[in-house]
Amino acid sequence: MKLLHTLTFALLAVAATLFGACNKGYEPDGPTGGEGKIKLQFGASDLVQHDTRGIATPAENTVNTVDVVFFRGQNKEAITPNSGGAAVGSFHFEATTVGDWVNNDPTTQTVYIPAKASDVNGTTAVTLINLPASVRARLAVGATDEITTVDQLTKAVSQTLATVEDLTTPLLMTGQTNVTFANPATQDNKIDVNVKRAVSRLDVVLYYDWDKLIPNQQRGLYTFLQFPSKTFVGANADITGRVDGAKTQVADLTTQPAPLTATDPVPTSELPSVYINEYDISAKTAATDPAPYVLLELPAILGDGNPLNGIFPPPAGGDFSTTPVKSYYKVILPRKIERNCRYVLHAHVVGPGSPTADQAVVLQFTLTVRPWIETNVPGFDGTTHENI
Repeated sequence: MKLLHTLTFALLAVAATLFGACNKGYEPDGPTGGEGKIKLQFGASDLVQHDTRGIATPAENTVNTVDVVFFRGQNKEAITPNSGGAAVGSFHFEATTVGDWVNNDPTTQTVYIPAKASDVNGTTAVTLINLPASVRARLAVGATDEITTVDQLTKAVSQTLATVEDLTTPLLMTGQTNVTFANPATQDNKIDVNVKRAVSRLDVVLYYDWDKLIPNQQRGLYTFLQFPSKTFVGANADITGRVDGAKTQVADLTTQPAPLTATDPVPTSELPSVYINEYDISAKTAATDPAPYVLLELPAILGDGNPLNGIFPPPAGGDFSTTPVKSYYKVILPRKIERNCRYVLHAHVVGPGSPTADQAVVLQFTLTVRPWIETNVPGFDGTTHENI
């Protein structure tokens, strides 16, 4: 008798109803998988289709590779493939290798794992999406610096950033589940694995409330500073290294009031989305472990007779009435960032900043935290928030 064993995972970027949608209407293909093969099915296209509120972009749901590792207790289980040969430490699949997919068609979003259900019964299945080749190589049996335990895999560094902007799609996603087959020899079996993105997404929206700012005439600059530099395969909230981003020009205004008056809508700009590694420094002091932040350099025209003229240095090549001066602000991020969440900061510039970057004025903001589904969480000063 040919058996079909299934392994299904769904990205947590979507609501719970999507997980059901990925499986709804699915019928096993019967004996086409061959004796003892395990079937792995995921719903990447469903994630895009059902993400009706536009929280995740298609790129954030991209699946280029799939790796599955089995652990018995804390130790990696070497599995002998159905085809025979040496035992392997993991099973690897490429989106571009059509032979890895059911019916030789990647659009089926279904691959077969060539292992027997009896060999993996009672293990923990760890699913790794878009795992870097450097970490995958360490999963091989007998590899140099081989990963042999759950703890080693959890602490493995997926990526070390040179700049903040180096953290891009496709995103690493991970998940695990206990494998329990009631009767692996006589029935079809399926394993469900939920996977989470290993990083979070940060969006910053600027509101130009101070009437001396001139975003409709001259754009400012922003820099992401002191972000965690390492992406770990498993949850790891320690900051073991930091990295800065490039100084970049703020985007055009979302609204274009011209001229800016009290009756005009408040102009806003949205900084490009950036990905950030998780961290938790909530139990540490700001003096020894400062939170990552965004430095803003915004041009302002103070006007003649403004009392701030004595604080800001005279603008080069002009006067206060017509020539912009630099006004510096910083948006300090929360002291805890969790993986697989989207953080949206709404920062309001309501008054003058500092004439120097090292004394930048800290902006207050409202915070929305979304586990890549729509969840609104009010916050204010960036030091506390509730993650639903």
